[in-house]
Amino acid sequence: MHNLDSYTERTRILGGYPVATAAEFLQMASIQKNPEVESTTLQMVDSLLKDHEPLICSLRKHINMCSELYNDRGTGRIF
Repeated sequence: MHNLDSYTERTRILGGYPVATAAEFLQMASIQKNPEVESTTLQMVDSLLKDHEPLICSLRKHINMCSELYNDRGTGRIF
C-alpha cells in the first residue's frame, strides 16, 4: 500500500490524475482479457508471464524517459 501511495502522490505532484476506478483501469489497460476457457495451472502462469514481461519493459523505458528526457529523476527513484 505504501508504494501505491507514493505512485499516486508523485502523479499528483507532476500534475496528473491517478487512475482510480475499475472503469478507468479497463479503459487504459494494454492487457486483453482471456476468453473464459479453463486453463491448467501451468497455462495460467505462462499467461501471467507473457502479460507482465511487456509491462516491465514499458515501465523501465518510461522511467528512463522521465529521468533523461524530462529531467525528472525523482520519479525514477520511487520505482
